[in-house]
Amino acid sequence: MNITTLLRSGLITFLFCFYSILHVQAITVSGRVTGNNDEPLAFANVYVKGTSTGTTTNLDGYYKLEITDMPCELVYRYLGYKLRIEKIGLLKEPLQLNVKLEPENFTLSGVTIKADSEDPAYAIIRKAQSKRKFYQNQVDAFNCDVYIKGLQKITKYPKKILGMEVNFGEFVDSVSGIIYLSESVSKYSFKKPEEVKEVMVSSRVSGSNKAFSFNQASDMNFDFYENIMAVGGISQRGFISPISGSAMFYYRYKLEGSYLENGRWVNKIAVIPKRKNDPVFAGYIYIQDSTWRIHSTDLYLTKDSQIEFVDTLRVNQVFIPADKAEDIWMPGSVTFRFVFSALGIEGNGNYVGIYSGYDINPSFKKKHFSGSVMVVSEESNKKDTTYWEMIRPIPLTTEEVTDYIKKDSLREIKESKPYLDSLDRISNKFKISKLIMGYDYANRYTKTEWSVSGLLDNVQF
Repeated sequence: MNITTLLRSGLITFLFCFYSILHVQAITVSGRVTGNNDEPLAFANVYVKGTSTGTTTNLDGYYKLEITDMPCELVYRYLGYKLRIEKIGLLKEPLQLNVKLEPENFTLSGVTIKADSEDPAYAIIRKAQSKRKFYQNQVDAFNCDVYIKGLQKITKYPKKILGMEVNFGEFVDSVSGIIYLSESVSKYSFKKPEEVKEVMVSSRVSGSNKAFSFNQASDMNFDFYENIMAVGGISQRGFISPISGSAMFYYRYKLEGSYLENGRWVNKIAVIPKRKNDPVFAGYIYIQDSTWRIHSTDLYLTKDSQIEFVDTLRVNQVFIPADKAEDIWMPGSVTFRFVFSALGIEGNGNYVGIYSGYDINPSFKKKHFSGSVMVVSEESNKKDTTYWEMIRPIPLTTEEVTDYIKKDSLREIKESKPYLDSLDRISNKFKISKLIMGYDYANRYTKTEWSVSGLLDNVQF
């Protein structure tokens, strides 16, 4: 091997290593997404074009995204606003990128609607119905990563319920009203017809380092390509999709307008229940022209749909391309927002799920789906705050940060030796009556206890 060859091979190796460093090292792009009047756009989608790497904004419009492949293009999407694409070069340090989206210009140009004619929305819905089974069966199996954040608040509650005093105490933040705040990260696997496996790899619950999150990706699975969607927990019966085979019997439709996105028209269609008490949705469904796939949804259920526990449930679902060819679209984010009331208790909340890292041609091991559908890793609730700051795709809001700090600090106090010893001094205090009834001693900090039987226990007849 001559010197030229050595130098050439060394240069190639150097370039390869340099390229690898640029592409493996994750760089953070963060910022705020707002509208024309600087109002925050909550749950706006941000993702890397041509991939399923993405996130959504929080309630205050802030986002954070780790990217490894550069240069790339970031796509910003929010229902009712124009899609925006920002080019990202070769970054060496974190980038702060605030984006302002403009309201979409919906048009009905070229569409003539006569008083006695059918609304153009019906023709679009029929096209979507004809493609429903194709998209339902387009992907036989997939793997993906799912991050879920759940937040529930109590906004009002009575002093008494059924004659008993109500005192949520430390469980409800007196300022924000937060009663439940949790995050989780899972590995989600699916294989037709109905094989599912979810492995929760990390879990965090505000105020507890022992509890596991109730978040499950399978609970957020609203498949509008199904004729009827079963939603456990809020109804004994399923809900009829706006593009189901029998949808025309249950819904009326109205074309609100269309807008151009990446060279394709997207149709905004109002979904209107025909009857008050049918198990149906209301709101809007967005259908992409020519492909007739679901682009996104902004639909909701109310008590009229005979849902239980919650008064209203709003479902926002945004699909993103899961392959470079952009032929296969999968959910990029699913957001539930709800309002509930029961026994004088009122509240609201939201759950947001971010789906990323899709593998639509997975190779599962033979016994991958055998055993439990939901598996919680033993160490999932042992992750520290540094881990969550790195892995969390949605920035916490100010009140969420405050809730974690207050409740976790209170937990540390209640688990401290001085606090537990103070409780033990009261409960372990010896009384003469315990000679008769028996004496129990406990050390909460060391988790040890012992007991001595009383005289009454030794009396025999």
